[in-house]
Amino acid sequence: MTSRSLKAKAAVVDTGVLLEYLTLDKTKKDSRKYFNYLNSELFQNHNYKQIFISFLTKTELLYISCRIKGWKKAKEYVSSLVNSFIIVSNDEIDELAALIKCKIPIALPDCFNLAIAKIYKIPAYFLEEKELSSQTQRKIITELNIDLHIIQKRV
Repeated sequence: MTSRSLKAKAAVVDTGVLLEYLTLDKTKKDSRKYFNYLNSELFQNHNYKQIFISFLTKTELLYISCRIKGWKKAKEYVSSLVNSFIIVSNDEIDELAALIKCKIPIALPDCFNLAIAKIYKIPAYFLEEKELSSQTQRKIITELNIDLHIIQKRV
């Protein structure tokens, strides 16, 4: 599949967004609203038939879930979740992630997701966080030419 054919049919999603989505208490009204927002924006958005993640996103989901649920449950939980995602890892992404890390002071897993977005020409969804200041966001958008979407944290 070429990068051109992925345009508007796929998106890359950062660990923070996935963790927010997974840890929502759907019995609470505000959480349901946020859950519905994420569903409409990403997971049930007909523009995005594929969700991409990096191998580091899967690793982050595993270790964070392990701390909450224990290893066995975390493995089952994360495996079932990422089963519908495309986990991307290749030399081109590795090199671009390293270059991004060299130029922009953000976490390495974020660099991998941005590299996926850049190479496949797909939007990248990240959770609002201090590390992604407005200056850093501008740099990602202008210098890397990435369609960056920042999801606000639930209140």
